[in-house]
Amino acid sequence: MISLWGSIVDLLTPFDGDGLDEQGFGDLVAWQMSEGIHGLATCTTTGEGPTLTTAEKDRLISICAEVSAGRVPVIAATGTNGTDSTIALTRMAKAAGADAVLVVTPYYSRPSQEGIYRHFEALARAVDLPIILHNLPSRTGVNLLPMTIGRLSRIASIVGICDQSSDPLRVLATARTAGEQFVQLCGSDAQALAFNLAGGQGSLSVVANLLPRVCATQQIACRQGRYDLARNIHWRLAELMEALNSDTVPVPVKIAMGLVRLGFGASYRLPLVEGTLESQRAVSAALKGLLADPFLYPVVAEKGFSLQQERLQPLEDTTCKLSRR
Repeated sequence: MISLWGSIVDLLTPFDGDGLDEQGFGDLVAWQMSEGIHGLATCTTTGEGPTLTTAEKDRLISICAEVSAGRVPVIAATGTNGTDSTIALTRMAKAAGADAVLVVTPYYSRPSQEGIYRHFEALARAVDLPIILHNLPSRTGVNLLPMTIGRLSRIASIVGICDQSSDPLRVLATARTAGEQFVQLCGSDAQALAFNLAGGQGSLSVVANLLPRVCATQQIACRQGRYDLARNIHWRLAELMEALNSDTVPVPVKIAMGLVRLGFGASYRLPLVEGTLESQRAVSAALKGLLADPFLYPVVAEKGFSLQQERLQPLEDTTCKLSRR
């Protein structure tokens, strides 16, 4: 069984002209690994998944699997608004090397709770791969309720949920219906601290694209009961988290990535376009001084905090050497 916890980076997708920047993506994944990230999620909305072809998704998953080499779980977003197409993408993800899939509730069609249950039940029957439910009502138009989550948790391959319902206290209601062994991940950096305080086990993090070591440290602090340290990190990141919501995701975080990792392919695919001037200014202001913050870098030289016990050893080189197809 894979271990799902901590800071799981919601990976950006760099583009090179009309295609993927495979080397740039591989380097990003290798850097994330060297910084101690706890999991890799690809082909999500943050990764501009709706604009990717099936072949491109296959390649991104394969790169994640190749670079991670089994050290952290690779999670592929395979949800669509149709059950048959979700099954097909999930089968592809398994063949490409995914350790689990993140499956959003069917969007646009807005099915009933019974329809949502049968959708996931059919997927679990069709593909033998751990499934993480993804509740994102602001984009899908439907809310996955705790009672339905409880029913779904009784299906062996449905192992957890990533919740973006804007209510961190839902973790308590879900634990009552699905049990404490059911993994609960927060889908919002801004709510991750409160979510963990309520009993969550981790976060699908956009900020981790920029500050993977910091985000991993915050999650480890929560795991070790060091909520004073976790709160301190949260406060220091608050302005950045606000700036990353100044435009449609992933536009602001790609602006930020272009500043943090020079040469990163911070271009977009239609219908996404360049960020507004206001968003660019907000991101730039939030990053100013943040990377030089002595509290955050190096992270976190504090007596009694055992970071090394729960993070991966750094790689010698974060330039990825990909196999070619």
